[in-house]
Amino acid sequence: MDKKVKNIYEIFKLIVECSYDGIYVTDGEANTIFVNKSYETITGIPRSKLIGSNMEKLVKEGYFNESASLKAIAAKKEVTISQTLKTGKAIFVTSTPIFNEKKEIIYVMTNVRDMEELQRLETELSLTKKLAEKYRKEIENIKKYTIYNENFITNNFKMQRVLNLINDAAKFNTPILLQGETGTGKTYLARMIHELSPRSEEDFFEINCSSLPEGLVESELFGYERGAFTGALSSGKKGIFELANNSTLFLDEISELTLETQAKLLKVLETGKVLRIGGEKYIDVNIRLVSATNANLLDLVKSGKFRKDLFYRINVIQVEIPAIRNRKEDIEPLLAKFLNYYNSKYGLEKIFSKDVYEILINYSWPGNIREIKNLVEQMIIVSKENEIEYQNLPEHMLVNIVDKIETRDIEKFCKCCMEEYAKMPLKEATEKFQKKIIEQLLEKGNTRAKISKLLKVNPSTITRKMTK
Repeated sequence: MDKKVKNIYEIFKLIVECSYDGIYVTDGEANTIFVNKSYETITGIPRSKLIGSNMEKLVKEGYFNESASLKAIAAKKEVTISQTLKTGKAIFVTSTPIFNEKKEIIYVMTNVRDMEELQRLETELSLTKKLAEKYRKEIENIKKYTIYNENFITNNFKMQRVLNLINDAAKFNTPILLQGETGTGKTYLARMIHELSPRSEEDFFEINCSSLPEGLVESELFGYERGAFTGALSSGKKGIFELANNSTLFLDEISELTLETQAKLLKVLETGKVLRIGGEKYIDVNIRLVSATNANLLDLVKSGKFRKDLFYRINVIQVEIPAIRNRKEDIEPLLAKFLNYYNSKYGLEKIFSKDVYEILINYSWPGNIREIKNLVEQMIIVSKENEIEYQNLPEHMLVNIVDKIETRDIEKFCKCCMEEYAKMPLKEATEKFQKKIIEQLLEKGNTRAKISKLLKVNPSTITRKMTK
């Protein structure tokens, strides 16, 4: 053999020997001419017992139940079989015939894989995929929780506990009741529950029970069949329960439902079936219910205005959302958040004056987060200067504090004018000072009566000085 050819042969032999798969080679008459190390490892058969032996003989001797090499020679094409060895072990075998120029088979190369190993790898891959999917969902939930937690700003311990409870409870289909004053973010938290739940791929459905037209509450909730009542659509209509099937349904202000509607709602929740108005067939529904109210449901239960059985059905997990006045540490970051948001929205760079900031921080905010958001937008729009002054605040926020602020303005004005008036004759300085301070108070929109009150003089004195 030529030295170059011999070197190539040795290289290929080394490559095949290192193959992870078992390699079995016969000539065109099915005589074994090569077996690599992996084949020995997979089958447990020493190559010394195979090389030189014909495949028909090996099958008769029971080394394996059938030969893919023989089948490939007979069919003159590639053949794949599951082969059983003498030990009972199953292997996956693919035999490929190799032809010469005359279309004669000169070799058959067989590729062998361990079925048990393949099954093990398949099982491991399946488990890995499941684990990866589990981690993906957990990471997605963490991301969603982080996003919601960042947007629902809080430095308050009680509010942080609420967010943690929602994060834990969202994974289950348990009904949740959100209770809190208007504007505390019940709708936002309901959406958070949905986004953190296994139903997050579906649309979120919400309905405000207090806004439903009287007489149409049940048709909105449960739907109706064609011709169910005068004015009904000829096609009928799905109710919110059908639309929210396999998703989350948020019933806001649930306390506003009538006792009759409450009874029908309870039946839907207990049976998982809804009956349209005018219908005869029950429809299966699978919803995750989140309810909310700013009323005290226990008081309503005691007074007979809310069904006790429905209360316990929707109140599996109760979430009490604290009012802003009970978490004052959240006012400052919320003001900053909405100020930045509306500045960005309207392309402005407005700031709160020191006086306004002090008022906003100490205000009780009966409308909670909604009031903060709406007021910040209002002040940004109505203020003419970049610095938002107390004149831009609503009247109800200025009660008992305007006098204090304007008195401070007067004091500040006095200090600024001391050097200027110190060099004048007393009479001239006094008249000039009075004129300046009255002009300043008028510019701020104060009436004569208000100015006289601030300066603690008779209104006629202010009138006389203004005339002069």
